[in-house]
Amino acid sequence: MRLALRHDVYRATTSTGLTVLTHHGLVSFEGTSIAAWLDRLEPFLDGRFGLEDLAARLDERHRPMLERVVGALVEAGVVRELEEEPSVGGGTPEERYLGYFRESPDAAFRGYRRRTVLVVGEGPLAGAVARACERSGAAGAVSACAEPPDGDAGDIVLLVSDGLDLPLARRVRERRAGSLIGYAAHLGDRAVIGPVASATVDGASGRRRLAALRPEPVPVDAPPPSAEHLAVVANQLVQRVFRAATGLADDAERDRLTSIRYADLETAHHAFLPHPLEPPPPAGPPPPGDGAAPTGERRTGERLTEEELSRRTAPLVDDHTGVFAEIAQRGYAQFPVHVSEAVVADPMALAGGPVRVVGAGPDFAAARYDAALRGYAVYGSLAVDPRRLSGETVRGLRLLDGTPRDVPARQAFPVLDGAVRSWPVLGAAAGYSWEHAVEKALLDHCRALALAALHTVREPLPSLALDDMELDPLGDRYRALLHATGDPVTVLDLGGLLGVPGVLVRSGPRGTVGVCATGTSVGAALRDALERSLLGYQSRRHAEPAYAPPALGPLPPHLHGPLRRRPDGARLTLDRLAAAVAATGHDPVVVPLDHDPEVTRRMPNLLQVVLADG
Repeated sequence: MRLALRHDVYRATTSTGLTVLTHHGLVSFEGTSIAAWLDRLEPFLDGRFGLEDLAARLDERHRPMLERVVGALVEAGVVRELEEEPSVGGGTPEERYLGYFRESPDAAFRGYRRRTVLVVGEGPLAGAVARACERSGAAGAVSACAEPPDGDAGDIVLLVSDGLDLPLARRVRERRAGSLIGYAAHLGDRAVIGPVASATVDGASGRRRLAALRPEPVPVDAPPPSAEHLAVVANQLVQRVFRAATGLADDAERDRLTSIRYADLETAHHAFLPHPLEPPPPAGPPPPGDGAAPTGERRTGERLTEEELSRRTAPLVDDHTGVFAEIAQRGYAQFPVHVSEAVVADPMALAGGPVRVVGAGPDFAAARYDAALRGYAVYGSLAVDPRRLSGETVRGLRLLDGTPRDVPARQAFPVLDGAVRSWPVLGAAAGYSWEHAVEKALLDHCRALALAALHTVREPLPSLALDDMELDPLGDRYRALLHATGDPVTVLDLGGLLGVPGVLVRSGPRGTVGVCATGTSVGAALRDALERSLLGYQSRRHAEPAYAPPALGPLPPHLHGPLRRRPDGARLTLDRLAAAVAATGHDPVVVPLDHDPEVTRRMPNLLQVVLADG
């Protein structure tokens, strides 16, 4: 391989070595001798010699050092390795640009000049794109106002639309399957370009992901962008087309969306997942499977740690195309309980726009993890693929014996019935393991069943002395914080209602904050109730109703019974918890929320527990 020093690098000797400015940015080398080595090598780094040629001029003692220096320079992009001696002459600007990346830039540019571009769309942005294509060196640019024609009108096709226009994106994909396809859209205050020549995702998927977080149409009265700003957007799109057509773009560049705000030309890149309703491009890999393991295998689902949850979730957070627009504290108060909010995409347009859900915990990380898990549960309930519904039913797993059972689709996906009052929906859960998610969903149902049973109870409920209860360190901390508020606190034992540990805690002025919680033990239920009580205090004190616990009406006076001794603190197993729910006349059935395979692959423990008729 011949070695050539890039002609546009600038270097400066430093006290510790050498700093070089390349087209990728600054690169620093440690070692005071490397600058001297580069000075001596520079006359020979013109593409005529290879490493063996240079080594032949040195004795055995200096050859290892030469190899290390040249290797470091090549790895940093300061020196290029060439198969052939570079041609004499500067070439065109396009060829010089390609020369940064390709060994034969003239051949790559000749290939691009033989291609024609079809621009589908109308309006100022489409016109700017057509003009940019003409200037880029392509053989020609053809415009089609509304529909992509069949045939060979262009082997590069660019769809440029006002708004997202999903039907047109699909028609372009279907009619021009063998073409290099790129997308751009004018969205009022900004433009979005990409993907371009992707082999794994297409424009319809990208536009669906955009619509899931930004469902509003382009405002009719939005001020038009200036011609200069449209030219910037068009040039960025055509540069990406040029890079893809000449083989410079990697998969990440081909797949991503780029948003450009007209007001200040702020540019941001956005990765996104294939949408479950949109197949990948025909040239790409086969469509992913539905991601669902056989229902009976879910009891041994993948176990995640908090670190793994964080690693998998981080790429899904994006304010334009993410599963989550953000997971953040916003401006919420963070004492006595930390609070975080997840903004969840609406992938099938069933909720009318993004859904906000709040998580809480004793510290920043715990609140974010809780918000993320609750956000996954919301997303799983919203990602309903109608093709996956068997008529009016879906198949689930009976918790009592592990056998399959069909349940009404509208019970597994309550959003199909219309507006949902609170998120996540009752019985939807995501967890660190399949068992963890099932436990959370069952306890959610138990809480609702206990609250419903309060309306029919005739006998007094035992009261519990909060200070006498045995709690874990977190529960003990919450107890101390609630006492520090100065509000009176009363606790009722609800364990006798269902045979599941549960408590009802009232606090605040005149007991205005009432929370009900169930758990696998009395201590766990009380810890959860104390956290919710603190959230009620915090939301009232700071006028932040977004995370206030649901309001409970006053209890009849006769339900406040006498104090009882500390209840049994034994932990309830998952099987006993399912049996307790079944004893209320219901058949608990687990339905995987797996209609988005890409999300399920990252969060496999995502489910809905349906209480079917017993």
